[in-house]
Amino acid sequence: MRRYIFIGSVEYSAHCLKALLDMNLNIINIMCPYKESAKFNSDYFDLKEVARYFGRDVYYFENGNFNKLSMAKN
Repeated sequence: MRRYIFIGSVEYSAHCLKALLDMNLNIINIMCPYKESAKFNSDYFDLKEVARYFGRDVYYFENGNFNKLSMAKN
């Protein structure tokens, strides 16, 4: 079975994430930059809302630095 990691930070990515999770796609990690790191996105959207609805956790990162991840529990 294929496994996927979803990375997003805008409103459109939240809609895509919801659609993929509704299809039961095997998304093993959901990642989103901290709001402070995504200042260039005028439509920043925290994926935590969608993830919590599906009982998933979100991993946050800073400026593309995946070595410093923090997790928000659902």
